[in-house]
Amino acid sequence: MSKQVRFTDSDTIIDFEHDSSNEDFLVDLINNYIRYYQYISKTNKGLFDDIDSSSDKTITNRQLELFYKELKLYKKKADIEVLEYNDFTKDYPYKIFKDDTPIYVSKSLFALLIEITNLEHENPKLNYFIKN
Repeated sequence: MSKQVRFTDSDTIIDFEHDSSNEDFLVDLINNYIRYYQYISKTNKGLFDDIDSSSDKTITNRQLELFYKELKLYKKKADIEVLEYNDFTKDYPYKIFKDDTPIYVSKSLFALLIEITNLEHENPKLNYFIKN
């Protein structure tokens, strides 16, 4: 399915292809973040837990703040690498594990969220997770 967007200040029209796999990918990426947050916080909190917007529409929570911070760091850096785990990379702060074995590392949590989501789409039966 294609969507057309027309800019109001010009005659420019842009076609956007709708791809449901992109939506699935983003949902899976956010679910991987929630799993990571639950691991580091040792809680079962979801992404929107602890938000009471009845009195303040700008209220947020720790989960969303950390997600936003990591997304901003990822967007700001141009040289983010995801490397295979070895003795030279063992001190990187974030690691993807397959079962109990580290396989990838990065200085960016968000880069590993993208990588782990790709891995899960390629091999859905394997058990991947992120630790620091």
